Amino acid sequence: MNVFVSYSSESRHWIDLLKSSLAPYDINVWSDIDELAAGLNWSEQIEEAIKKSEAVIILVDSSIGTDERQRRTWQLALEAVWSDTNKRLIPFLLHDAEPPAFTRATISADENLPVVRAKDPVKDWDQAIGNLVALLRKNADLSQIEQVPAITERDREKHRVRQAQIADYVERLKTKMNLPANPAEWKARRSQR
Repeated sequence: MNVFVSYSSESRHWIDLLKSSLAPYDINVWSDIDELAAGLNWSEQIEEAIKKSEAVIILVDSSIGTDERQRRTWQLALEAVWSDTNKRLIPFLLHDAEPPAFTRATISADENLPVVRAKDPVKDWDQAIGNLVALLRKNADLSQIEQVPAITERDREKHRVRQAQIADYVERLKTKMNLPANPAEWKARRSQR
């Protein structure tokens, strides 16, 4: 099985460990550390590697920020997952990292997104690798794996706030433009013309 891993350049030290941990399971990890050919278009090589992979692992470490290169691979990964419904996107979270918001866009609103977490990578690494392998092989006991809902309460709250902002803006616009307050008033004004 071939998987692609997206990571921040500051997280490179985790890639060798991830590769060596997955190798005994016949899971090949593609990363730009060893695989990119010099002189060729970086983005095209990444896109091709993602297309050839059966899954994309999104490695996120809460102690390290994301960089532009990683955000670009996220975009390519999301496009690949949308165009190939068999391709899976699996967040691999280190420390207190949260899955990037876009990862939830790969599932429907009533589903949960399985994630692999190593809260303390030194202690939790083997368990996290076991969960990752099970997810990749599609034989995971999902009751034993952390899952993130597609829509969180924070998402709902943001939506409510945004709806209130839009409603307020519409009311201010109606007042400013002297627009009718309701459909009956609108109809009455139109009939007067």
